[in-house]
Amino acid sequence: MQWIFISSSIITEVETGFTVRLNSGTWSEPRDVTPDKTNISAYDQAKLLRLGLEFARESLSVDYNYDH
Repeated sequence: MQWIFISSSIITEVETGFTVRLNSGTWSEPRDVTPDKTNISAYDQAKLLRLGLEFARESLSVDYNYDH
């Protein structure tokens, strides 16, 4: 799987198009995220969410905070 940052608060898995938006907190300690609602199973959504958050945590050298 290949993940990319669309913006500093949105990541997307390239192959599936699954997107995760960070609404508050940090990528290291997210408080509120919104996963993409795609036509995939709940199991696959949970897997992609976990892998996406892992990618975001490991990719950032600076931890941005998105509290609104």
